[in-house]
Amino acid sequence: MEFVYRRGAPMKEWHKRLEQLLADRQRGSLQLLRMFVRLCRQMAAARVPAEYIRESLARLVSAHPAMALFWQLAYRLDTLESQTPLSADTIAAVASDFLDQVLQNSEQAAQILASSVPGGATVLTHSASSQVRLFLQECRRLGKEIHLLCTLSEPGGEGTLLASWAYSLGFPVLLLAEAQVGTFLPEITLFLIGSDALCLDGVIHKVGTALLAYSAWLEHRPVWVLSCREKILPRSWSGELAGVAPPLRRRLSLPQATPLYDCTSWDYISIVATEQGLERAATFREYLLAFSEQPQT
Repeated sequence: MEFVYRRGAPMKEWHKRLEQLLADRQRGSLQLLRMFVRLCRQMAAARVPAEYIRESLARLVSAHPAMALFWQLAYRLDTLESQTPLSADTIAAVASDFLDQVLQNSEQAAQILASSVPGGATVLTHSASSQVRLFLQECRRLGKEIHLLCTLSEPGGEGTLLASWAYSLGFPVLLLAEAQVGTFLPEITLFLIGSDALCLDGVIHKVGTALLAYSAWLEHRPVWVLSCREKILPRSWSGELAGVAPPLRRRLSLPQATPLYDCTSWDYISIVATEQGLERAATFREYLLAFSEQPQT
């Protein structure tokens, strides 16, 4: 896309900020949505054409295909635009309202989960979900002690960021490589993950989640998912949703694996926690299947 012009000067700052969002392979979907909504507001205030903002969102969907939040926002805008052309201000307002709803539902889901997990629980987690952070903050507010096991979460290593953040809040934290998880599975209370999308086949999350969930299932350890209804993606898992991972080792001229996300089958998940409460995974899957069969208007 060509740069948008205003008062004769190319607005390269918008293009640069967008490229940073497109290339980001460490932040989660909620963090990226926050940043995009902020960018929408700034672009609307600068009178950037609505077409540029819509195209920016389309590029984000393509760059982060596993992140249902961008799909859902694009769907909302498409629905509105089928009725009337949208201005940049309207797009920014819709995006802001959508973010507010996601934040409210995410916080409510975290509160429900924190009230349900017993104090003193040992929780294994993978990657650095924003909703898991909300859960831990709520546990701290309730005075619940949670023993946290955080994987490195390669490639990307963002699990280290979550571990450092939780440790700074005073939680007992143990950082471990994915290959070390099996040693600790017998002592965990549950395996807790966030989600990038809730699809027909299971939960899409950072690559490695499916193997860890299967390992937990073999050890009869419950796998819980913390999410919200805005992360529903009524489609089947496919390779195009796997995304592209950052290099495993930089400056190493060897072929490297590229998947960034995988899909954990509903068969290995015990509970899905959303703003509507705790639901058995089998029940939630039935809801998704019924939802996908409804005509999308």
